[in-house]
Amino acid sequence: MNIPHHVSLIIKRRKSELEADIENNGRGRFSQIATERDISKGALWKFIYTDYIPTSLELLRKLNIPEPILIYRTRNAKGQFESYE
Repeated sequence: MNIPHHVSLIIKRRKSELEADIENNGRGRFSQIATERDISKGALWKFIYTDYIPTSLELLRKLNIPEPILIYRTRNAKGQFESYE
């Protein structure tokens, strides 16, 4: 998956924030964070400690990661793409 640079920086920052919170407050905090965000401990662990990037919009929202923006272009009656203007 090709991720824009600014989004990858946000993901790295979220991972480091969550990891620091867990390390500073002990292992019990890991379960607490997963419960607070309504995600499984496995998904949280996978996000923090691996290269996993969730694709589910619901999981992205729960982890406070920007959602991808999809732009669709439509064609006119002649089959030509319409302008964005």
